[in-house]
Amino acid sequence: MTSNTLNSEKSAAVQPKTTRDNLRLISLILAVIGIGVSGYLAYTKISGAEIACIEGVTNCEVVNNSIYAFIGGIYVGYIGLAGYLAILLALLLEDRISLLRQWGRLALAGMTFFGFLFSGYLTSIEAFVLREWCQWCVISAIVMTALFALSLARLWRADSTDEA
Repeated sequence: MTSNTLNSEKSAAVQPKTTRDNLRLISLILAVIGIGVSGYLAYTKISGAEIACIEGVTNCEVVNNSIYAFIGGIYVGYIGLAGYLAILLALLLEDRISLLRQWGRLALAGMTFFGFLFSGYLTSIEAFVLREWCQWCVISAIVMTALFALSLARLWRADSTDEA
């Protein structure tokens, strides 16, 4: 084998891992953004502070004080914060814990799928029931949708790498 052949084989072997790492890095960043958004909403609920909103465009106070902002008496911002923290923890530990090495990507796909459905439900409440929008809720829904798409891409790539 020539030196060029060895170099091209090495770079071909490295490329899929780099791509997966990029998807993981983007997922980590999105999870931190989700924690920031839901953490901010949780903070405003605990402190009683007014939620910063774009006046005339969104009405976060109406959305976050509606009956739909609570499930079983628990504020959905707390649920979101717990979900984003669980996603971040799974992403950080997936290569350190044997159970997560084996099942972490599938678990992340399941968590983000649930978050995607939950966000879709809450977004539909904003659109069709309340007819009011919360910019923070919309940002969270976009973040969760992106996390779900990335988790599917990572799961698919892991699956296609196993078959090769």
